[in-house]
Amino acid sequence: MTDTQNNTDNPIDDDNEDILPVDDISDDEEEEEEDDQPAIALVDDTDSDTPNQAVMNLMDVERAIKTYHASLGAKRNEAKKLTEMINDTLENDQLYYEQGEKVKEVKAVQQKTREQLMSVSSIVQALEEMKELRGEMKELQKMLSENLMKFYQTSKLTSITMEDGETYGIEASAKLVKQNSKYRA
Repeated sequence: MTDTQNNTDNPIDDDNEDILPVDDISDDEEEEEEDDQPAIALVDDTDSDTPNQAVMNLMDVERAIKTYHASLGAKRNEAKKLTEMINDTLENDQLYYEQGEKVKEVKAVQQKTREQLMSVSSIVQALEEMKELRGEMKELQKMLSENLMKFYQTSKLTSITMEDGETYGIEASAKLVKQNSKYRA
């Protein structure tokens, strides 16, 4: 049996899972359906609150996410190849290579000077304070973001006016982050 023959045995059409093909219903089945509930209820596309439509919408969004993710991967690979080509061209030029060597020498001297300055106690203390401030700012930003999402979900407003009278727009953002296998469901 071929794949196309196999598909006719399945009463669900792959393109539209909600509708039975008319050819697949025999006269006997039609008489039985008149006595009982219809085999399939047609879904009104204008009512997006039905569970079936919500599932279809979710599947469409998931498909779009996967398509965009694959497209981004392809563009990244293309950009990587172009970058490698440009770098190869630059590295193979004698003048560029000689200038690069001079830059490395100057940077080495600059790095030694930086290390000497960074060992001064006041600089070490300032660096430690900066590290603590960055950690605190990161935590505050996380809490602000969570509360902005709650504010939006509750009020459906896309802007907020601060106490100083300045109005800020609320922009939602999400990104994909690869998970370790131990976190996968």
